[in-house]
Amino acid sequence: MYTTENYLWGLLIYLLGFLILLPFGWHYTGKIPWRTCRDLTRLFFIVLALAPAKAYSDLNFLAPVWIVIAFEWLQPSTDAGAVRPLIPLALIFLIALGCYIGIRYLRRNRTTATPATKSGRLQKSAERASKSPDNHNIAPKNTAAENGTSETRGGDKDAPFRAYR
Repeated sequence: MYTTENYLWGLLIYLLGFLILLPFGWHYTGKIPWRTCRDLTRLFFIVLALAPAKAYSDLNFLAPVWIVIAFEWLQPSTDAGAVRPLIPLALIFLIALGCYIGIRYLRRNRTTATPATKSGRLQKSAERASKSPDNHNIAPKNTAAENGTSETRGGDKDAPFRAYR
């Protein structure tokens, strides 16, 4: 049969092939319009490609689950047939789905809290700046027309302080 070294080289070549094909699959699934459906499709194909299953029940070597399903469907080696490799596939997919839901939940909370926090900080800093009497960068609340003067803002040196009197 195979030696452990042959098995490891085969696994390495399989992973390299997967990494080469991943960008193409990512591009083609990017055309799915709904983000959740697109992400779940990508997740399913990644799990299907990388999930291992025991090739034979009496050997300890693992093979990609989709290959084991195909061989078990064509020529079953046990009474369970193609159902035997579906158990690890379903378990790994449920674990990956749980991780996906957790990551989406954490990212959603982070992105929804950030704009409110930022706008709250900006609003508070603007309130503090408007109350500060020594802040020269704030435009006056009263214009020259409201004060009854004919001075323009550019020529009036007291204009920044007029709002605080």
